[in-house]
Amino acid sequence: DLKNINGDDTFTFDKKTYKIKDRKIIEKSVVDMSKIVEETDVNTVILMTCYGEPTGPQDYSHRLIITAEEV
Repeated sequence: DLKNINGDDTFTFDKKTYKIKDRKIIEKSVVDMSKIVEETDVNTVILMTCYGEPTGPQDYSHRLIITAEEV
Protein backbone atom coordinates (compact mmCIF):
# COMPACT_ATOMS: atom_id res chain seq x y z
CA ASP A 1 0.00 0.00 0.00
CA LEU A 2 2.89 2.42 -0.64
CA LYS A 3 0.62 4.47 -2.91
CA ASN A 4 -1.38 5.48 0.19
CA ILE A 5 1.56 6.80 2.24
CA ASN A 6 1.46 10.50 3.12
CA GLY A 7 3.61 13.03 4.96
CA ASP A 8 2.13 12.25 8.37
CA ASP A 9 3.08 8.58 8.26
CA THR A 10 5.94 6.97 10.15
CA PHE A 11 7.36 3.46 10.10
CA THR A 12 10.00 1.45 11.91
CA PHE A 13 12.98 -0.10 10.16
CA ASP A 14 15.96 -1.69 11.87
CA LYS A 15 14.63 -0.51 15.28
CA LYS A 16 14.59 3.15 14.14
CA THR A 17 11.55 5.32 13.40
CA TYR A 18 11.31 7.19 10.11
CA LYS A 19 8.89 9.90 8.98
CA ILE A 20 7.85 10.39 5.36
CA LYS A 21 9.46 13.53 3.93
CA ASP A 22 8.75 13.19 0.21
CA ARG A 23 6.54 11.15 -2.10
CA LYS A 24 6.80 11.49 -5.85
CA ILE A 25 5.83 9.67 -9.01
CA ILE A 26 8.37 9.86 -11.83
CA GLU A 27 8.21 8.54 -15.36
CA LYS A 28 10.50 5.51 -15.57
CA SER A 29 12.48 6.91 -18.51
CA VAL A 30 13.62 9.99 -16.53
CA VAL A 31 14.52 8.38 -13.20
CA ASP A 32 18.02 9.54 -12.23
CA MET A 33 19.30 7.21 -9.52
CA SER A 34 22.23 9.51 -8.71
CA LYS A 35 19.74 12.16 -7.55
CA ILE A 36 17.53 9.69 -5.71
CA VAL A 37 20.33 8.23 -3.60
CA GLU A 38 22.23 11.46 -2.87
CA GLU A 39 24.13 11.67 0.39
CA THR A 40 22.16 13.25 3.25
CA ASP A 41 22.97 14.67 6.69
CA VAL A 42 20.40 12.42 8.43
CA ASN A 43 19.65 8.71 8.27
CA THR A 44 17.36 8.24 5.30
CA VAL A 45 15.37 5.36 3.83
CA ILE A 46 14.30 5.46 0.18
CA LEU A 47 11.56 3.16 -1.04
CA MET A 48 10.97 2.77 -4.78
CA THR A 49 8.42 0.62 -6.54
CA CYS A 50 6.74 0.31 -9.93
CA TYR A 51 3.70 2.51 -10.55
CA GLY A 52 1.43 3.57 -13.39
CA GLU A 53 0.43 1.62 -16.46
CA PRO A 54 1.84 -1.83 -17.30
CA THR A 55 4.38 -1.70 -20.14
CA GLY A 56 5.13 -5.40 -20.31
CA PRO A 57 5.53 -8.36 -18.07
CA GLN A 58 6.64 -7.12 -14.64
CA ASP A 59 7.25 -3.49 -15.65
CA TYR A 60 5.35 -0.22 -15.40
CA SER A 61 5.50 3.29 -16.88
CA HIS A 62 6.40 5.15 -13.67
CA ARG A 63 8.16 4.78 -10.35
CA LEU A 64 6.79 5.73 -6.94
CA ILE A 65 9.64 7.05 -4.78
CA ILE A 66 9.21 7.64 -1.06
CA THR A 67 11.88 9.30 1.07
CA ALA A 68 11.78 9.05 4.87
CA GLU A 69 14.11 10.49 7.50
CA GLU A 70 14.89 9.16 10.95
CA VAL A 71 13.08 10.97 13.77
